[in-house]
Amino acid sequence: MVAMYEGIAHSQHPHPYSLLYWQILFKIYHRRFSAAPGVPMLVLLNSCRSGGMSKFLEQELVDRTYGVHDWPLYVMSSSQAERDAVVGGLWTSWFKRLVRLSPQAATAAGVDELGGEQQQQLPPPPPPPAEREQGMGEYFDAVADEYSAGHTYDLTNRLLASWQVPPDTDTDALMASLRQDCLHSGGRVDLDALERLVRDYAIRPRLTCIHCKRFSRGGSRDGGTPGGGLLCSSCERAWVQAGHTDPPAEAAAGGGAGDESERAVAQLLAVARQAEQATARPWAWRGTRSDVGERPLRQFLLGPGPDQIQAQPQPRADCKEAEEQQQEEEQVRGVTAFAADVGAEAKRQCLLVEAAGA
Repeated sequence: MVAMYEGIAHSQHPHPYSLLYWQILFKIYHRRFSAAPGVPMLVLLNSCRSGGMSKFLEQELVDRTYGVHDWPLYVMSSSQAERDAVVGGLWTSWFKRLVRLSPQAATAAGVDELGGEQQQQLPPPPPPPAEREQGMGEYFDAVADEYSAGHTYDLTNRLLASWQVPPDTDTDALMASLRQDCLHSGGRVDLDALERLVRDYAIRPRLTCIHCKRFSRGGSRDGGTPGGGLLCSSCERAWVQAGHTDPPAEAAAGGGAGDESERAVAQLLAVARQAEQATARPWAWRGTRSDVGERPLRQFLLGPGPDQIQAQPQPRADCKEAEEQQQEEEQVRGVTAFAADVGAEAKRQCLLVEAAGA
């Protein structure tokens, strides 16, 4: 439906109807909760900066106007708004944990579909009672921590890029100590443990060009070191082109060797804090004035278990509450069909634009 794109500045894009905009999500959310304000909705977003599709919900004006924090809406994103990371492995963990919540479904399938191969496997053991009753918020936090603990390469690479390690260092032992002692289960840095590691291995900050202070120092490709080993290749080229024949002078560091060592440790710890902030991580938004975060995910997605079904009293056919519930379910089905129509129309419009271009 082209009407869904009204009010969106998309005319400059060659294929605007192939894109999903946050305004479209807002229209779907608003229509859904206007029709069925009490029925929860769970949304999974997976793309670079996917958290940005929900940032508008954090604005005070939006909440004051539409009461978005009253909505039983839980949006789970693979990364924050400012991070260029897809974090695709997050959803592998998400759905594998979901299979553990439903042993009956896993037994019926009898195959490992997530692994990409049709392999026979034994059904997983039933989950503990605490896991079966996990709310949406607790479930997402557990999956996010599990993902961060198993995918520390981004944070590790950022730390190593700032280090100057002595040449005779046992790198295997260094890496093992870094991962085991310095990184928390949630992908966070233990600064006290990192400080001990830096001191034990005599790690120093990576030496950068004294001019641009961005790139590593390096020698000339043409032989010799007109920059004295103090400049990056780009700054060294500019130094030579400016007519200099002697290396630049490096400012002497004040204080003694002990002061220099302490400055180096403080600098590496500061870089570690910056790396922790820059690392992409799963992110979620929910209506804080609703109880959506506490609702058991298993019951929401898979329905009540057999014991819960037996314990539920059967409503009378003429019960007003049952009639209202039926009307609400019909409204939800209408909104779901509406959202599906939006996706189908976007795909159709994209094909039309591509055909016209051809």
